[in-house]
Amino acid sequence: MKFYFSKKNLIILVFILTSAFVFYFLLKTNRPKNTKTICQNSACFKVKIAQTSRQQKTGLMFLNKLDADQGLFFDFPDIQKHSIWMKNTLIPLDIIWLDEDLKILEIKENAKPCLSDPCLLFTPQKNSKYVLELQAGAVNRFELKPQDQFIFK
Repeated sequence: MKFYFSKKNLIILVFILTSAFVFYFLLKTNRPKNTKTICQNSACFKVKIAQTSRQQKTGLMFLNKLDADQGLFFDFPDIQKHSIWMKNTLIPLDIIWLDEDLKILEIKENAKPCLSDPCLLFTPQKNSKYVLELQAGAVNRFELKPQDQFIFK
């Protein structure tokens, strides 16, 4: 059986494959590579540090799985009410807002994925310097609560 592609169909196929490759490459290169361990008592997590605006906007988008001991740590340049949304996030998350001393200010447990607009915006009541995203259930599992303090190891 022979397959024939018209010139138009071949151009469309090349365009689609090239676009998919570029999209994958951009997502992969925007992922934070700097990893640290952050702990609150015996609860320790290997977190990637999102420092650039692009890394912070991408967050954990399109990630299919997050291990129980992993997370994403947003290091913002300023102290304010940092809103988080779950746009194109495929897994539920616990979102933790931290002050400049790494003390928990607020928690949003089990934030649900959002695959189509409009997506909810989670905005804390208090100003924060950092945001920590963990696998949903981590807050409950480790009994994390406001005023608990994290440290980097």
